[in-house]
Amino acid sequence: MAKADNLLSILWLLLSRQRMTAAELAEQLEISTRTVYRYIDSLCASGIPIIAETGHDGGYRLLRRFVEAPLFFDTDERKALFYAAQFAKQAGYPYEGSLENALQKIEYQMSEEQQKELANYTRGFDIVTPSTMLVNDKLLQTIEEAIAYCTQLTLYYQKKGSSFSESRQVDPYGIVHWNRKWYLVGYCHLRSEKRTFRLDRLQNIEKLKSNFVRPENFVATDFFLDWLAPKQEGHLVTITIQGSKEAIQYLRHHWQLQYFFVRQTENEIQFLVEQNNLETSIPNFLFTYGTSIKIVEPDSLRASLVNLSQKLQDHYQQE
Repeated sequence: MAKADNLLSILWLLLSRQRMTAAELAEQLEISTRTVYRYIDSLCASGIPIIAETGHDGGYRLLRRFVEAPLFFDTDERKALFYAAQFAKQAGYPYEGSLENALQKIEYQMSEEQQKELANYTRGFDIVTPSTMLVNDKLLQTIEEAIAYCTQLTLYYQKKGSSFSESRQVDPYGIVHWNRKWYLVGYCHLRSEKRTFRLDRLQNIEKLKSNFVRPENFVATDFFLDWLAPKQEGHLVTITIQGSKEAIQYLRHHWQLQYFFVRQTENEIQFLVEQNNLETSIPNFLFTYGTSIKIVEPDSLRASLVNLSQKLQDHYQQE
């Protein structure tokens, strides 16, 4: 660990533990006690008020009135913050400007050596993800504020397949980002139940003057995942698929099938699904895997894939 990081680590340890001996600091940082003494002298020379106390309960401590400003981070913590910021930007984080300002403040407090070290790490770290459905930043911020202050909202929401929007009075409980889309979880007064709303389908939004009481211990993510999971209520059919190891792994963890999973070997996987799903989404989804998989059962699913293949062939053979 670089000297600057050790100095900051000593300062942080003294702040968090109030009093530590040279031996304890040396053990924590995996350095010699002689080195600890040199670092303590360096910190004192820089103006940090470190007090050395003797006796049975002695050790080093910071002067009580010492105020830590600004916060200090070691190399790994700085990397973590800058990497996390890249993930947030890719997810469509609505406060990108504020995020950049925060990172600049951290970077401003770094020495030239630390800035160069961080640049060496971050220039080799990139994230490439499919773009997130665009949502108006101000709209997202309005919802966030309504959640924080328990303020009711009127949503002007356009449902899938509809050409017009309808108004919904909603108690907003939380925002969830999933599969490149933003969702609002809240209580819909029109339906008298908790619902989810895709934010890219909102045409407009209004904050109301009325407030609501948030359900105790409600977790928006838990509700969203329960809503996402298919409800198995009809006649169930076993699907057995063979394929390459990579294809089997993709099927195992794909959101559309993971809730139906039964068992898996290296080159075979089984799911238990409703009969009506075999006639709708599943054949179209599995068709995209081409020859990397083979349907073992049921025969009806095999026939559906053959039918899709024939339709595609007929389409391209037409003059």
